[in-house]
Amino acid sequence: MADRIKAMVIDDVELIRDFLVEVLEERGYEVVSYASPEDFGFCRGSKCQSSSNEGRIDLLLTDNQMPSVSGLELIEQRLTRNCRLLPKNRAIISGTWTREERLRADRLGCQTFDKPCRLETFQAWLEQCEVRLPTRSGCH
Repeated sequence: MADRIKAMVIDDVELIRDFLVEVLEERGYEVVSYASPEDFGFCRGSKCQSSSNEGRIDLLLTDNQMPSVSGLELIEQRLTRNCRLLPKNRAIISGTWTREERLRADRLGCQTFDKPCRLETFQAWLEQCEVRLPTRSGCH
């Protein structure tokens, strides 16, 4: 299917990354995954430059506590590069949230999940994201 939902998963823990990819692929998503934010190249430079379908991301799931950059910092960087990913289609997952981090995520419009996350809660969020994507307005 050419117009599948495209999701990006970034988590330095392989087991969690693989689990999220499996859940998304079972729903029919096209998924790219990375162990680190530095590993992907869809939105480099001062702007999200790709106008091709290859560069489009409809949904972003990122760990918050990663060695090089936090999930919150990653999303803030994307915003400064005019990434058009719908705010509510961004989620940050963490096992150790501080009050300030939760407030930052809320200001960014991101969904937050605790590790471990209940599959039913995650699936419900995915269903909400799917409803918001009739025009596929992701990062491109």
